[in-house]
Amino acid sequence: GDQENKNSLDKNFKELVDGIIYDKGSYYQIIEEIEEKIQLKRCLTNYWKDSFMGLFNLLEHPVILLQDEKIVAMNDSFKNDFFITGRQQIRLSDLVVEKNKLKVKETLKKFVKGKHMKATTKTTLLMKEKLREAKITFSKLDKSLCGQLIMMINFTGNDFPLKTEIGTSSSETETYFSKNHIIEEQAFTKREKEIISLLCKGYKTKEISEALCISAKTIEKHRANIVRRTHSGTILESIIYALNHKMIEI
Repeated sequence: GDQENKNSLDKNFKELVDGIIYDKGSYYQIIEEIEEKIQLKRCLTNYWKDSFMGLFNLLEHPVILLQDEKIVAMNDSFKNDFFITGRQQIRLSDLVVEKNKLKVKETLKKFVKGKHMKATTKTTLLMKEKLREAKITFSKLDKSLCGQLIMMINFTGNDFPLKTEIGTSSSETETYFSKNHIIEEQAFTKREKEIISLLCKGYKTKEISEALCISAKTIEKHRANIVRRTHSGTILESIIYALNHKMIEI
């Protein structure tokens, strides 16, 4: 819709459609908004969603629904085992000790982008004052629903007290992240530094293409590499990460 007709369109159609997208002068922006709305709306709906959620809460194993790393729904068994009360905002990395957070994020991203629909792994989860060994099974809801997963936890029965030296103040954790930071800082190529520096200055893909004399497709590949190297979800997160860790100069 056109911005000049926004009030009329909102009044007549807002309650009847999934969303109204207004022309901001860029087809690229419109496409991005459409893709975002499709991803949000194409999850299991109406009857099938209600049926799924009914079974979801009957399962005796802890089960969660994920959008990327964010936990968007959890069954009663999960709430009981992990002592969840109210509507807490939790991420998958909140369930593991500090030194494993980065590994969990990277593993999840690889699975989301990979061709397999199901994956199983073993890990150690953090519960109250104990660490418990568990087998975790991931499954994608649909190939076209990027980042939407179901995860089931099956505890092996092995648990042990949480050691006091494991935590955000432990020397082991600080050393790990210090080394990891150096690796990431060295990982940016010269071209990636040029691109992210221009992005920080507000350059669009077309403008970067003209400034560096490279194709838009090549720029998108570099952007994807930048996001991957910084373990981010978006290019904006990558920029913030790079600035905070002084990986680039503006």
